[in-house]
Amino acid sequence: MPEGTVLRSTGSRYLVLADDGTQHDCVAKGRLRIKGWKSTNPVAVGDRVTFDPQTGPDEPGGITDLHDRRNYLVRKSVNLSHQR
Repeated sequence: MPEGTVLRSTGSRYLVLADDGTQHDCVAKGRLRIKGWKSTNPVAVGDRVTFDPQTGPDEPGGITDLHDRRNYLVRKSVNLSHQR
């Protein structure tokens, strides 16, 4: 299966740049979405992923695996700063 980097995240759709230079419109597959992630959207721009390519022009491909991140940012929730 091809691998690539997520370039854009729009709702449930992701634009993935494959290692061969082609771009693919993808969605997160069901088992990736329910894999035990605490966040509602585990895929972020810049993430390395494995995906199934698109089968047709109107059919999105599917992100099947999310690779480990090399770095990340951790920040406090904005809503928590207003609590006393």
